[in-house]
Amino acid sequence: MRILFCTTPGHGHVLPMLPTAWALRSAGHEVLFTTSGPAGPVTGAGLHVVDVAPGLDVGAIFGRHFASFSGYADAQRSTPRVDFEPFVPVFAEISDAMADGTLEVARRWRPDLVLHTNEQGTGPLVGAALGIPSVVHGYAFATPMSATLAVGEHMAATYTRHGAGAYKAPAAQLDLAPPSMRVDVDRPAAPVWPMRTVPYNGGAALEPWLTRRPERPRIVMTLGTANREQDNIRVLARLVELAAGLPVEVVLLLGNLDGGSLAPLPDNVRAYGWVPLHVLLDTCAGLVHHGGAGTALACLAAAVPQLILAQSGDQFLNGAVVRDRGAGIFLDSDEVDADTLHRLIADEGIAAAARQVSAEIAALPSPAEIAVRLTDLVHGEGR
Repeated sequence: MRILFCTTPGHGHVLPMLPTAWALRSAGHEVLFTTSGPAGPVTGAGLHVVDVAPGLDVGAIFGRHFASFSGYADAQRSTPRVDFEPFVPVFAEISDAMADGTLEVARRWRPDLVLHTNEQGTGPLVGAALGIPSVVHGYAFATPMSATLAVGEHMAATYTRHGAGAYKAPAAQLDLAPPSMRVDVDRPAAPVWPMRTVPYNGGAALEPWLTRRPERPRIVMTLGTANREQDNIRVLARLVELAAGLPVEVVLLLGNLDGGSLAPLPDNVRAYGWVPLHVLLDTCAGLVHHGGAGTALACLAAAVPQLILAQSGDQFLNGAVVRDRGAGIFLDSDEVDADTLHRLIADEGIAAAARQVSAEIAALPSPAEIAVRLTDLVHGEGR
């Protein structure tokens, strides 16, 4: 069986699909990704990917729709909720830009099944054009199927141009949200298949300290892959200052940020570029982060308390969901003080809730079990 994965550019969209892809690959199936931009996350996992829109400037597309986001962050900060509407034209334009290349690959490679993120319109397009089932691959606490439909409606001219008929609802929806934290935003257009989160952040040669639990509680701080450099440096500088006087060890994961302005760092703080977060979580007492869904789910899977400092998009909703479940703290970065960092690692109520959710995640079907269901779906046994 051949499975095509269609994903929007960005680590947060690509990485959650890789364990599913490897489960299928390990079961003997062929797997191929289509996306645009850097291929590192996929090729680093030993899988194949085609850049179907070379040179696509996703940032420029967001910029063209900038007016649509006026007041969005402030509204989400005061009342976090699922509101995908402003993003539909953005992801429809991204999907349109990827459509020709994706269909060219699909018609040549002839997949039996296509998996796609809910905002990536090329997956349903391939399904309609080739007459094969499509499956939505969730990566967050909410997977709004209305957004998938809305993107498809925006792509009506592309469907017509490719002779694909009209948008067709997916055959199933893979859901990574823990049962007690799933956000239902609309009536599912397809059967929902819960699946266990298997955190993946890439492979690496591990330094010995990464696998050792330190003498003092370790707090990891990261602000994700979608860097807003000036804001992030300001937030990290304040966090470092707050942590300097605490009996903790702090690990900063800077990604592509230039941390030069943070120097000199206190004796209890060390900074790195990229480190596999899911490995580091095994040795840490708490994580401070931006509220990305993948990071939040990785924390929950590892039963690690988290402090979420949301910046944009669904990060506010993610922070509220984690807070309401009791598994972490959700604050504006300016509200954080030294007592907040102490509470992160000392509050037994937060730790207990994190352990409960971790047990929920562990009880969900694994990607390997889902791979069997996807095979049955293609063969007409799992609809």
